[in-house]
Amino acid sequence: MILTYWIFEGKFKEKIKLLKERKLAIIALVFFSIYVLSLFYTNNLKAGWFNIEKRVSLLIFPLVFGSIDIPTQYVKRLMKVFILSLVLTCFYGIFKATMFYNLPTEHFRFIHLPHALSSYIGFHTPYLAMYLSLASFFCIFFIIRGDKKWIYLFIFLLFNIYLLILSSRTAIAAYFFIIFIFSVYYFIKEKKISLIFISIIVLSGILYGSYLTIPRLKERMDRITEKGEGGYERMIIWRVSLQIFIENPLIGISPGDLKEYQIGKYQEKRLDSRFYQYNPHSEYIFTLASLGAIGFIILMTMLISSLIHAWQYNKYLYLSFLVLFILCFVTEVLLARQKGVVLFSLFNSLFAFSNPLSQKTM
Repeated sequence: MILTYWIFEGKFKEKIKLLKERKLAIIALVFFSIYVLSLFYTNNLKAGWFNIEKRVSLLIFPLVFGSIDIPTQYVKRLMKVFILSLVLTCFYGIFKATMFYNLPTEHFRFIHLPHALSSYIGFHTPYLAMYLSLASFFCIFFIIRGDKKWIYLFIFLLFNIYLLILSSRTAIAAYFFIIFIFSVYYFIKEKKISLIFISIIVLSGILYGSYLTIPRLKERMDRITEKGEGGYERMIIWRVSLQIFIENPLIGISPGDLKEYQIGKYQEKRLDSRFYQYNPHSEYIFTLASLGAIGFIILMTMLISSLIHAWQYNKYLYLSFLVLFILCFVTEVLLARQKGVVLFSLFNSLFAFSNPLSQKTM
């Protein structure tokens, strides 16, 4: 719909001129084009096309928003809609979990709650945790601005409780890291050094208290170093994917062929068949294995250029968004699913090409 309106609106000379002036848009379009070029050396054209279809928003949003002037008010309204949609999602998740635990064959188990709150509403837990983290940053923005701050404070608390119960390790670590870093930056700027120590105590207390009281979070943290679903398995997946990159260092094996090659490597190493369902579990390693060094360099150029832009123009909300994704890219292939790639490409384009939001107090 957005692309259709953009086409029928016309004014292509002005749009192309503006697009050329915005380097971030060009880099984003180049990154998408690498996926298109991978079709020329893939052995599985069907899977290759499917990977492009999933990532088409990497083309549409930079192309459309990179070639028009985006009013700040438009971004703010979209942020409010995003917050509202997450509030409804949370309550719907609670409703679905309640219905599930009221079944005659089921009984309430706290350790199973994260799955009930996410999977039954069509969300993979790390993705929902990412959505809640970003929505929480939006709430902070409106709280600081004084826009119905008590309402946004209540929503902020709801999102944080939901986030901690979901027990997604990377999202929680990234979220609280960003909160801490910006708190330190603000307190140093305001010369309130003593508040830095208070923030350390508060954040540490929240995290440690959550670790002790939320069974699923404790279990997942304890299993990081064990031979199970934690870090040990992930390290095996990463080694296999990096081996594929080493064998195909320049342009990778192509996104369409990566799954098949992974399975072949797992079979060579006589690993359990449960590994067959896993992707590389890292956007960076996925890019190295599927698109090679060229694709990886373009991805990093896009992320670093966006960080520099956000810092130069004091777009602290954009900066928080970028750091959240950059950290979560370490353990998740977020651009492999619609819920991840649309979230990233939409807000990355909106924040990059809109005027800096009034965030000086952040």
